Amino acid sequence: MKRILRDERGMALAVAIFALVVVGALVAGAFFAGTQEQRVGENQRRVMTSFGVAEAGVQERVMSWDPTTMNKRNSYPQDSVVIGPNQPTPNGTGSYGGYSYKLGPNLFLIDVTGRDNASAAGVIAGGGGARQRLGMITRIAPIDFGIHASLTTQGSTNLAGNAAVNGADSIPSGWTSCDPPGPAQPGIRDQGGNVTESGNGSVTGNPAVVNDPSINNNTFTTFGGATYDQLAARANVTLGSGVYKTNPAFNGALCDKTDLLNWGDGMNPLSACGSY
Repeated sequence: MKRILRDERGMALAVAIFALVVVGALVAGAFFAGTQEQRVGENQRRVMTSFGVAEAGVQERVMSWDPTTMNKRNSYPQDSVVIGPNQPTPNGTGSYGGYSYKLGPNLFLIDVTGRDNASAAGVIAGGGGARQRLGMITRIAPIDFGIHASLTTQGSTNLAGNAAVNGADSIPSGWTSCDPPGPAQPGIRDQGGNVTESGNGSVTGNPAVVNDPSINNNTFTTFGGATYDQLAARANVTLGSGVYKTNPAFNGALCDKTDLLNWGDGMNPLSACGSY
């Protein structure tokens, strides 16, 4: 008769070790999943913050637009303007940098890359970090004043002395960045009133005088999509009634831009106030 040994001593230890291994694997898996979830959430937060930084950078560039320097740039690819490169946002959430390109006479591309503070500082474990790149095409919308003549009026006009009205488009002496002259306009555009000349007064244009019955009060208060009141509300220099001279103001060799009566020096574009 064959005898079978049934010695089960030590089985409890083996089962306990196996159970510990299984439990440890489950705990490690749960810990790993939780860590990964936290990292994914943190990365997503950094991505969203970086996007907000890039968006803020684009808006800051538009709000701080300087027409005296930006509008006179050459068109891409001849010229570009550096933004930043590590310009902090107003709320301190990150920094941004990029370029601004002129695509046409009134069309610009603003290309900005934003990074949150931790990504920009390079303190994230494993390197890398988040960054978002945002491009915005913006257009300068000039006010359409509807200039269809050198002088537009509702009433009669009398030119006396040395008064002269000329409808021809011309480039002032010394101005080198102007567009080519446009076609000649009428000298005087009126509602049907009389135009008289005396002394050395003269009217020239194509034609010299044109009658336009559509002229009314709105002709002088509505300009394209803007009204006079809307434009006046945006003025940052307000002067009371009085008699003023359209002269430039200088502080030594510099243009005095703090003087409210400084009208710039358009006739001398190379002077300190030539582009003011």
